[in-house]
Amino acid sequence: MSSVSVTIIQEVSANRFILKCACCSGSGSMSRDHDNRGPFVACSVCNGRGAALIEVDGSAPFVSCALCNGTGEQSRDCDNRGPFIICKKCLGVGAQPIAGSMRLVK
Repeated sequence: MSSVSVTIIQEVSANRFILKCACCSGSGSMSRDHDNRGPFVACSVCNGRGAALIEVDGSAPFVSCALCNGTGEQSRDCDNRGPFIICKKCLGVGAQPIAGSMRLVK
């Protein structure tokens, strides 16, 4: 199993952080079907930037998302064989604040 870590690129303010996008692993591009086989398009989470601005209603530090194991994606099928969708819990960034909630700032 691969190791997943939360990467805080910048603390913009007390409640805004720029995090490395887990869905595209910071590359800014992803395969259309999230299977890394192509065709590749701009990441739908970070809009091709490789990082996402989030606003926290609570406090840092951040931990890897327990629902998607920090990958930013969830399988539609219970056997993990179906197409993947963006994780609804962490919004695709692969992290959650320890306390409170967060939202993705587009």
